[in-house]
Amino acid sequence: MLDGKYNESCKTCYVHEAQGLESDRQKYIKRYKDVPLNVENGNDTGKPLDLELRFSNLCNLKCRMCHPRQSSQFEKELKKHSQIAEKYFPNWESGYQLTNNKAVDPSNVVNFDWLFSKNIVKIKLLGGEPTIMPEVQKALEYLINIGNTDTKIHITSNGTNANPKFNNLIKNFKNAVFNFSLDGCYETNDYIRFPSNFNSIVKNMTDVTEKVDYFTTSMCIQALNIHNLYDYAKFITELSDKLNKPIDCFAYPLDWPSWASYQTLPLDYRKKYIGKFLDSKYVDHHCFKDGDFVSVLKNLYENTVVTDLNLLKESCTMYDKIRKQDINKSIPSLGKLFLVDILSK
Repeated sequence: MLDGKYNESCKTCYVHEAQGLESDRQKYIKRYKDVPLNVENGNDTGKPLDLELRFSNLCNLKCRMCHPRQSSQFEKELKKHSQIAEKYFPNWESGYQLTNNKAVDPSNVVNFDWLFSKNIVKIKLLGGEPTIMPEVQKALEYLINIGNTDTKIHITSNGTNANPKFNNLIKNFKNAVFNFSLDGCYETNDYIRFPSNFNSIVKNMTDVTEKVDYFTTSMCIQALNIHNLYDYAKFITELSDKLNKPIDCFAYPLDWPSWASYQTLPLDYRKKYIGKFLDSKYVDHHCFKDGDFVSVLKNLYENTVVTDLNLLKESCTMYDKIRKQDINKSIPSLGKLFLVDILSK
């Protein structure tokens, strides 16, 4: 990497940059441009400045595009319904399964005095769902006990759980930032992020961010929510205006699993709904104007690659049966698209 040569381990950053996103590589170069580089230790302090912690896969949701490594509920479903493993996780038993599905207790595996030193700049908490992880609560309690509450804490949450203990702990941190994973609004979000309730999410988001200056949302752009872009933008801007605080919105084009990619959709369907958002007044609202959301959608609008709609249709049919959902009710535009595709053959 230092020689400017392609490194397969850095593939995700290469892909994001090609999609018009600011990659993690670029973010960290910008954030720590004034920190002297030390090839052996990372920096001259010899201790981490920026941490991304995923203590376990404990989660209360099983999002359509998720992986058992990131969701305990998805893992349980995979074990119960072998057809999912056979179709989408063929190496499940040998390659993907988490050993005994045990969470990692940080107090047993790391030296907190070293890991959470005064040099730490930022800690990013992910999962699973970090707000319900006992390990996350232990980490926050440790930081509070040593008086290190100035560190920036970044929490990526699904917004479904109003955990009183977590909320009381996070209030001690002066620089806490919440990023809520939303893949649409109302029925669309609940269909993808099963079994969530969008109205409850909005209430929890409002309550937990009451005393913060701003928060962010992330949308995983995929075949299941392209139709919802305009409504999502309308909802976010109205929420921002109602709360009288900025909401920075980020878009991440999904590239795995391939069945959920926006590229499975016909070009006219994609352009219809992406174009509706791009032609709307919401592109000039600060929620979308100040980040990369609009530029990402412009890139997707210009993309002409089309794969196979059957990949999406087969997945929706299988998961709908298992989860007792119905795409015709939750996402009528896709249900109609599937029917038109069947009748044309």
